[in-house]
Amino acid sequence: MKGKTNSALGGGGSGGGELIFAENALNKDSVEAGEKVLLRRFTATPEIKCYRTKSNNILCSPILKDRFIIYENTNEPQGLYTIEDDLTFKKITAFSHLISTSSSCYERALLFDNWLFYGNPSNLFYAVNLRTLDNPYFGYIKYSGCENFFFTTAYSAEIFNFNTQTGSMEKYFTVFQSIPYQYTYIPLLFYKDTVAVLYYYYNSNQRIYLYKLNHETQEKEELVYFEETNSKSINTDAALRFPLTPSCYFMQKQNGNNYVLKIDESGKTFYQGVLNCLGFEKEITAAGYNPLNRTFTIIKQEGPQTFLNILRFDPENWTKLEFVEKIDLTDTLENFRQSVGAESISVTKTQYVTEDLRRINLELRDKSSYYGVIINLKNNFTSWQAVPDFPYNYNESTVTALTTGKTDEHKKIEVKATLPEKISVTLNTNDVNATITAEGVKS
Repeated sequence: MKGKTNSALGGGGSGGGELIFAENALNKDSVEAGEKVLLRRFTATPEIKCYRTKSNNILCSPILKDRFIIYENTNEPQGLYTIEDDLTFKKITAFSHLISTSSSCYERALLFDNWLFYGNPSNLFYAVNLRTLDNPYFGYIKYSGCENFFFTTAYSAEIFNFNTQTGSMEKYFTVFQSIPYQYTYIPLLFYKDTVAVLYYYYNSNQRIYLYKLNHETQEKEELVYFEETNSKSINTDAALRFPLTPSCYFMQKQNGNNYVLKIDESGKTFYQGVLNCLGFEKEITAAGYNPLNRTFTIIKQEGPQTFLNILRFDPENWTKLEFVEKIDLTDTLENFRQSVGAESISVTKTQYVTEDLRRINLELRDKSSYYGVIINLKNNFTSWQAVPDFPYNYNESTVTALTTGKTDEHKKIEVKATLPEKISVTLNTNDVNATITAEGVKS
């Protein structure tokens, strides 16, 4: 492992190190004093880089925390990798459990503490521990959108709480002891011990029920239900449904409208309203939604130009999306087309933009090939970032530090470290070595 072990071993105060605030990329919100972390600082990177070319579809997974990606290697099993500053991949581990790549897999990848969950549209979920590299399989479960809670979706109606310390699913509540034949049960939301579910007989009107759960007694109280008179308007195989926040659920109905189901803050009732998508109603996808920053990623052609549109969902103003940014990708895609000698390039798969709106993973296609590419949307120096003290995070430009337990108003964490005057990083851009020196890294 390569890295500069230069952190001060003493506590806060004077001497032995400098106190700075760093972006929290430790995969947890609460950081205690005295924890050893690594500091890294992003450098200028390529605008676009192709990491895979195939004659059929590329595995197109989301980028989590701007660094983690699931990748299908030609000669190895699917695995978890980090994306380096020059957009090369560093392998963390190969997966023991493989899933089909014939559809948009891993679109619901999640990160809890040191556990990364991944699965496919059939609600098959696996996890990998970033520290121990354990790779368990949990079967048919669905993420609730709330903290570490999951729903079962096959033949039972249960809620499980994932224990990040033991790596096990612990039963929290049994909503129904069993699902009768020809009944449909679809869990939607779990918020403040209130669960919203679709539950109905196969040829009857659909009903959304709201139950208040008592974890201690395992008893539930039916609060309210909503009956949908058109049985095809909520639940069809083609309908798009996924949680937006712990209290808000997205539903795309057959009539083309997008709806939000929202549990009231009291936890005693719920509301349903049409979501104004600012003209992008048909372009909304589950793969394009990042729950960490509540943004929708939409790529749309406007004549000869290709634009990336970023919209945000606000649970306080839950009936209309907020426009965030519009990025012109035309020149970037044209430069890539010329570099590979393709007659034309089109975007065939889109994942959501990273939490800091800095990167995106796309699948491109010409007449004969598919390309997996990473695009840097923001390409400049950033502030320090604190990452876990894991072996795969060590390189020539990382330095060690100790946390003080303090945070600022931007949720950056304070660390104590002895910083070098310069950090030099050698990148390989278009097969030409270029050394970039970060001057004044202490600022």
